[in-house]
Amino acid sequence: MGNFVLIVTFQVKPEHLDRFNQMIDVNARASVREEPGCRQFDVMRAIDDSCKVVLYEVYDSEDAFKAHGKMA
Repeated sequence: MGNFVLIVTFQVKPEHLDRFNQMIDVNARASVREEPGCRQFDVMRAIDDSCKVVLYEVYDSEDAFKAHGKMA
């Protein structure tokens, strides 16, 4: 079976952007480092709108992704 890829695009409210950036960067690194089956977790920000965020996540399987959703 192939990898399970998730792409999420959303806007962060400007007043929450600094805190969000701190938290998502920690989360992304921890996901790849600590979660079995999480192969890649990229956080991308639009050049023309720093509040527009895209998450690109790669997991070994859909089950690995579901386990990610249960992590603290």
